[in-house]
Amino acid sequence: MICWRIKKQNSYANSKSWREKIYSGTYHFPRDFRFSDLVVSVFHRDYNTVSTTFSEMEGITLERYIMEYRLRRVQELLVYSNDTQSAIACKLGYSSSAHLSRQFKAHSGFSLSHFKNIRQAKLLLTHRTDIYRSLMYTINRL
Repeated sequence: MICWRIKKQNSYANSKSWREKIYSGTYHFPRDFRFSDLVVSVFHRDYNTVSTTFSEMEGITLERYIMEYRLRRVQELLVYSNDTQSAIACKLGYSSSAHLSRQFKAHSGFSLSHFKNIRQAKLLLTHRTDIYRSLMYTINRL
């Protein structure tokens, strides 16, 4: 019983590390990529076994977990990178930017442009802060 639990925990940890590697933005997705096929080839186990183990450990299905992780990565890339919507879709394995846009809107309730606007506001605030600091430095030198 203990041995089975350790094996389950190792499978769980491995599935999370593979998720991070694949959706880091540097993985080159083969045509018609399916995460489930990768899980089978990496773990040498039936996908349902790995998925069930993951669900028991995490309290959420592996599919849902991957989808939510990808959507968080989309948000991060929209706010903190200069990548276009098409580049983000490609980096994260979406079949098209339209597919990304539909899934993002359906699950977050926000459009992709909402997060691009956050990036623009962040850049504007950073620029204003830099101007303020420069002005304060000049005033203090007088």
